[in-house]
Amino acid sequence: METRLRQWACISIVALAGMGTAVPASARTYSATSYPYRIDATLTSTLWDEHEGVAAKGQEVSFSVRATRGGCIEVYFVPYHGTGIDFYYLTRHSQEECDEYFSSMYTTGESNITFTIVIDSTATGVDYQLEIDVRDSNPWMIPIVATFFCGFPILVAAIVVVVRDRRKRRAQKQPVPPPPPDEIRTPDASLSPPASRPPPPPPP
Repeated sequence: METRLRQWACISIVALAGMGTAVPASARTYSATSYPYRIDATLTSTLWDEHEGVAAKGQEVSFSVRATRGGCIEVYFVPYHGTGIDFYYLTRHSQEECDEYFSSMYTTGESNITFTIVIDSTATGVDYQLEIDVRDSNPWMIPIVATFFCGFPILVAAIVVVVRDRRKRRAQKQPVPPPPPDEIRTPDASLSPPASRPPPPPPP
């Protein structure tokens, strides 16, 4: 992208010095009117491609670009429409080095946005395929994650309380005292009646 833009800048300077008019740098612009959006295109020697889209508040913009023939591609995610020679892009969602494939996902904030995916190459006649999808984020994941993080400590605390309670009961449990000597029986004692005790002596 930088190579082609520099070439256009040099052409403009020469034109201004020689003829008084500049040859403007231009691009082919496509509009994504519905999603998922998919297109196969070819980069020319004088143009880079721009694909414009719109995303609503809280939506996710996912896109992937693949060079299918002829070389590599550069991909720039621009958070507005109407790019030119000078524009800013989000480096985290862009590929500044020429490569054969790139994909990323961008989540909008608290407002609707327009965006442009710029595709360029240092080579000429590169075929590429672009796919864009805009969809609502997954709100059902939030309560699941929140339930997990809130419920897991409660479950651990309940287990700890149960374990401690069992240990406490085990520590408080006292051994059973042995029976009195006259109630101790041998294994054979249950087969015969117990011996009778002599009557007490008469009073004087």
